[in-house]
Amino acid sequence: MPRITCHLRALLSLALAVAVVPSAVAATANPWSSHCGRELQLPDGQLSYHPCFEALALEGASISATAYVAQQAKPRPVLFLFNGGPGASSSSLHFAGVGPKLKARDAQGEEHLQDNPETLLAVADLVFIDPPGTGFSESPQDEQAQAAYWSTAGDAKAVNQFMHQWLAQHQRQDAKVFIAGESYGGYRLATLAGQLDDLNMGGLLLVSPLLDGSAAEDAKGNDLPFVMALPSLAVAAATQGKGAYSKMPVAELFQQAKQFAITQYAPALMLGNAIPAEQATQLAQALARYTGLAASTWLQHNLRISAEDFRNMLLAEDNQVFGRLDSRVLAAKPTPKKDRPSALDDPALGLKGGLVIKSPAIAHELQQLTGIKMSRDYLALNLNVNFHWQYVDKRPPGFNTPIFYFNPTPNIAALQQQQPTMKIMVLSGYYDLAVPALAAWYALVHAGVSPAQMQYEILPAGHSIFADPSVRKQLQPQLTEFLK
Repeated sequence: MPRITCHLRALLSLALAVAVVPSAVAATANPWSSHCGRELQLPDGQLSYHPCFEALALEGASISATAYVAQQAKPRPVLFLFNGGPGASSSSLHFAGVGPKLKARDAQGEEHLQDNPETLLAVADLVFIDPPGTGFSESPQDEQAQAAYWSTAGDAKAVNQFMHQWLAQHQRQDAKVFIAGESYGGYRLATLAGQLDDLNMGGLLLVSPLLDGSAAEDAKGNDLPFVMALPSLAVAAATQGKGAYSKMPVAELFQQAKQFAITQYAPALMLGNAIPAEQATQLAQALARYTGLAASTWLQHNLRISAEDFRNMLLAEDNQVFGRLDSRVLAAKPTPKKDRPSALDDPALGLKGGLVIKSPAIAHELQQLTGIKMSRDYLALNLNVNFHWQYVDKRPPGFNTPIFYFNPTPNIAALQQQQPTMKIMVLSGYYDLAVPALAAWYALVHAGVSPAQMQYEILPAGHSIFADPSVRKQLQPQLTEFLK
């Protein structure tokens, strides 16, 4: 059976270029070298912990993680975390979220890392997973490996294998397990939910999660994306001082627009081209009040304007555009490129014309922290993965929905029925147009999860919920209670 390999500072002299060396994790009760111990100053006192870079060799690729295990005698839950993309590393949750270190900039604009007082390491051991082609994990080396791991089923299988082997090698099979997935990581987590009945599941944490892929698909005849996006469009418009409700509190506006979207907008769109002209005009006028775009514009677009088109249209007269990942972020409108989707020029994404975001600061920190020697870059985001992704493939065990229906969310409801004590928490941002807050709620309540069975919170944040320090601080006590 393949082994997860762990590189400790005590093994520095044996480091290879790929930073993967065997350890005695599975063989001893206390495998950690004292040389790699760390101290973290938290509001409640000092916490001793062990960081470790761990990798699992796959056929033609690898999957890796950075794990943090507190030096405590009492049993602790394990929280596995991953981001989405596909092609995103765990760095957002890791270094801009709940890890022991936060990425920050000094007065000269240089990146550095500092202690995170809101880290969840205080209550759970943390394992931040980077799928193949992200972080320090090796990309698939050939087309066969790409098909195996850059796909819905293969990706979930690799992550599942890593988690199970991590628990086995660390002798934590009986630990209460929590799993957090952000963005496409929510889709991965819902896919995995059909395969986790052998674990002692404590809870699922869904952060800005893509869940019902069919409801998000911008396909002719599919009206759900427009309905799901409307409350977030109204918030974005108000944030930019547009629309009739720009002075209304964000939470109140969102709820009002949600009610309108469900009870008036959705039924009208279901009529298609059979909608009476008078009803279409009245609906367009209401949409104009919510979004700041003229009623005539809504009528010209058949009452359907996507979030991506909306963010490019609303401030066009000022030659400005706002963010898809965070509608509070403004920038000059970029020059359109025929071979480049406009979403890649999202000012809240920061790609700067490329497809890859490298992080020297994270690479340096992980090498200093764990003692690994790594010759390749740390890829915080690698959208080459995204462009090679295969959604239609062999379905993993437990994925029982039809092959052309991209919605694994029923797996979450089924897992909760099997393990009734398992918690579900969903975190969404008011300013997120990439995965609108209404979409996750819709997917879960239509998959069989009762609102009473989950904690659902919408926060004053964009797609990266934890990026705002005030939001991190607000969430820390709630997440601490969730992980108990």
